[in-house]
Amino acid sequence: MALSFPIKRNVKGDEETTITRHNQDKTNNNHTIDERTTLLSSSPSSSSSLSGSHDDEDFISQPASISHVDHAKWIIKKCIPLLMTSLLHQVTKWIVIISAGHLGSTDLSAIALAHVFENLSAKLSSFSLRSALSTLCSQAWTGAKDKSLVGVYLQRGLMIYFVICLVIFTIWANSDSIFKILKQDPDIAHSTETYLLYQFPGYVAHGCYVITSAFLQAQGIMRATVFALSFSVVFHLIVNYILVYYAGLGIIGISVALTLNYFMTIGLLALYSAKIEGYEGWGDKGWTRQCLKEWGPVLHHFLPASLGSLWSVLGEALITFSVSYLGKTELAAQAILQRSSLTFFSPGRGLRTALSNRVGNHLGLGSPNEAKRAYFVGAIMALALGIFYTVVLMAYRKSYAYLFTSDDDVAAVVSSVIPVFAVTQTVDMFKSLGTGVLQGLGRQKVIALVSFFSDFVLAIPLCYIFTFKLGGGLVGLWSGIACGNLACAIVQLSYIWIKIDWIREAKHARKRIEDQQDKLSTEVPIKRIPRSTN
Repeated sequence: MALSFPIKRNVKGDEETTITRHNQDKTNNNHTIDERTTLLSSSPSSSSSLSGSHDDEDFISQPASISHVDHAKWIIKKCIPLLMTSLLHQVTKWIVIISAGHLGSTDLSAIALAHVFENLSAKLSSFSLRSALSTLCSQAWTGAKDKSLVGVYLQRGLMIYFVICLVIFTIWANSDSIFKILKQDPDIAHSTETYLLYQFPGYVAHGCYVITSAFLQAQGIMRATVFALSFSVVFHLIVNYILVYYAGLGIIGISVALTLNYFMTIGLLALYSAKIEGYEGWGDKGWTRQCLKEWGPVLHHFLPASLGSLWSVLGEALITFSVSYLGKTELAAQAILQRSSLTFFSPGRGLRTALSNRVGNHLGLGSPNEAKRAYFVGAIMALALGIFYTVVLMAYRKSYAYLFTSDDDVAAVVSSVIPVFAVTQTVDMFKSLGTGVLQGLGRQKVIALVSFFSDFVLAIPLCYIFTFKLGGGLVGLWSGIACGNLACAIVQLSYIWIKIDWIREAKHARKRIEDQQDKLSTEVPIKRIPRSTN
């Protein structure tokens, strides 16, 4: 039996929190909606609120129905599974690194080199598409009468990704020649190409997982990725041991195990969506011909997101490469600080994703005041996280490094950098805040431009001056990084404060949703996928 799209749906579990909002139609009373549907309403009054039935004054005078505390509870509740997802991803990476380390320096170097290819390819493709779909799907989920528009956006994202994968495969298949041109060791170059070729199917599967996660997160479903990764990480650990150590496949075994892990992850995520929650966004139409056209809205957000990712990857690579000139002790200390930074950034990454979807949901719904209120709450949370990191790091400044090393010289270098490092983590929280809000607004182009300015105009030159010209070492390096991130956060937040008209953004979101719905309403499905029933 097919399910309809309810205005209010009761879903089991402690994730559901009932919240109320003022109906745009003043003749109706307030109504309740659950948290998972994320302010979903299909009432005519809310649908027409941005299409001419209400003017700007109606938006401005709209009474706030969601308190700051309720916004904070929602964001925190969504950040927790996102944090767990990030940590589970780190476990997967550590399984690969530890296994490669036991095989020898050649295989470890090959995988380290392959990860450069993987990370750059993923950030330029699936992660940038996730940014684009985060904007489009979150707004469509609350703003569209036909929720299958969210599924159509997913289909378009997947189609674009498959086209990009053809280009990626061509590059990966010739990576041996590329590395030889770059004067890499022939054995390492060959092992890297072998790893990449066996890994490519997994790369495609992982990209589908990343894109599908954006589809689910736009609906307020954050725990699906935790469900998928909790099983796949255990599966990966077992299969990796069997292939690498029992079967003796070496680097091929590592690559195949990771590929199987990625296929299991996307399989479990699709199963979760089909059987538990998330299928409402797919709709009854299944795959439609719309997935092969109207790529413009997705590409409009995807292309600048890719450029922003490119600046970020190149900037990180240049900074990391420069540390090699400081000596082995500094290089070891930088490895500890870099890994720590990635771990500390996990809550910031969760805040960015949750806030992006929260802002997008409210804009699609036609509640610009609530979107702005969510932004304010996010700022308070970013400040709280930054203060917490600073206090903890300064309190354990002398002993922190010994969690990772027993070398006194390395620990001393880490300790000397901790004050600047703590400031950097605080600044990163506000950078995540700005990026999340701009992503929810669909301002990927602004993110890319600011990223280029902060990384290449400020951070990298300042790192060079502070580190080498002034002899600041790692303290100088992290001071340059902190200055770049601070500039990025200030510019992003200033842009939001000065340039963003929240009412106009909500109307723009409504206009795009209505245009896409008009085209979708006349579309004939090319394949029907039955919707699951509970």
